[in-house]
Amino acid sequence: MQLFNQYADSASYYDICLQIFSAADYRNAADIKATWANLIQDVHETTERRGSPLPHEAVIEKVRSLGSRLRMSETVFPIRELVPLLERYSLEHQYHRQLNRTHWVVDLFLDLGVPHESLYGVLEAMFYTDEAPFHGSNRRIIAADLLHLLDVWFMESARPGGTVFGSDVMAERVSETLVLLQQGGGTADIGEASQELRQRIVELVG
Repeated sequence: MQLFNQYADSASYYDICLQIFSAADYRNAADIKATWANLIQDVHETTERRGSPLPHEAVIEKVRSLGSRLRMSETVFPIRELVPLLERYSLEHQYHRQLNRTHWVVDLFLDLGVPHESLYGVLEAMFYTDEAPFHGSNRRIIAADLLHLLDVWFMESARPGGTVFGSDVMAERVSETLVLLQQGGGTADIGEASQELRQRIVELVG
């Protein structure tokens, strides 16, 4: 790790640090998470100084590029850490500026080929734990992304020849989640959309 300690880390080359971690099979989860957090903030600040593109667009492209270079390694590209980091980034740098809310965090990982079920597990846990900063009225942010993921997953798995959400067991679990979103998603729109999706599931699965 001499290259990391003497050059990459001190120079704030966070993307290089992650590639060194990968090559060295380095598995310290705290260091990996901190490097990702520093990388995201650095890309945001650098892009903001330049004035274009939009900072979150630069973050998306950096994460997409590293996902490919790191071969989606579960160790150095940990979905369970990256999803919350990017959701927090989206909250801190988009909501307070009243930018239009998109579901770019979910769409980014789907574009990278992350399984729906993996993303569902992370977002479901975030919704259930109701921890800062995604508690109170901010809980609707996770609810909206979770609903978006389930809607995309439903449309893709309900195609002819497919099985809704991969299995009846998962379909039942998703249905239960939708009940919770309907009751506590934070907005009337989320509640109505959750109810509608659940009804479509019932019609197909029974």
